[in-house]
Amino acid sequence: MARALPGAVRPSPIHALLALDLIAISAFLALHLAGRSTGHRAQWLMLNVDHSLPEFLLYGKWLAVALLLVWAFRRDSGAVWVALAVTFLVILADDAFRIHEREGLALAERWELSAAFGLRARDIGELLVWAALGLIVLASIAAGLWRSTPEQRKAARPLLLTLVALVVAGVGVDMLHSAVSGALLGHPLKQPVAVLMILLEDGSELLLGTLAVWLAMRRAGLENGSGYGMPATPTALAKVR
Repeated sequence: MARALPGAVRPSPIHALLALDLIAISAFLALHLAGRSTGHRAQWLMLNVDHSLPEFLLYGKWLAVALLLVWAFRRDSGAVWVALAVTFLVILADDAFRIHEREGLALAERWELSAAFGLRARDIGELLVWAALGLIVLASIAAGLWRSTPEQRKAARPLLLTLVALVVAGVGVDMLHSAVSGALLGHPLKQPVAVLMILLEDGSELLLGTLAVWLAMRRAGLENGSGYGMPATPTALAKVR
């Protein structure tokens, strides 16, 4: 039986996982478009419907990331892993319990917010809720980074960049979708643009969720030795750990 050469680079599973995500996104999108054309929508399979199958897949990813980061903390006591675990639990709670949607609407009604910049009053309320959640998350991450070593802070960069991308997809694209939908009301391009926005927001979140799980697995050391995509040497093992 063939054996891997010393120092050989092991294939990374991230490519296969992302490919599976793309297949799933394509299938969900096809069902979404079929539902629009036939009028028979399976809501539980829609990409942009709360508590649908794609949403539950995302919930599982956020929970997995949080648990893996807690395990990473057990390995090297890096406070940044706890801070990031808290961050992904906040994301999970917001998605699962629709915190920014419910509280954003409540704020818009309580404070009698007005529409602005092409956004509805409830969109402004959602931005305010996101800002409040963001302050909690930023404070947690800042404290975690401050109490971590330079090596741990460097190791956390990929996950931090993934979080930034999630904010762009989950907040930025969401608000852009709302503004564009209002501007294109009654226009024939409204539906094609809506599908594009669903892909950019919900599709990107699924892909970024998978990336976050993989990065958390690396930090937790669940990589069959020295890690995928890293030279299988004692030196590489020491660097990963």
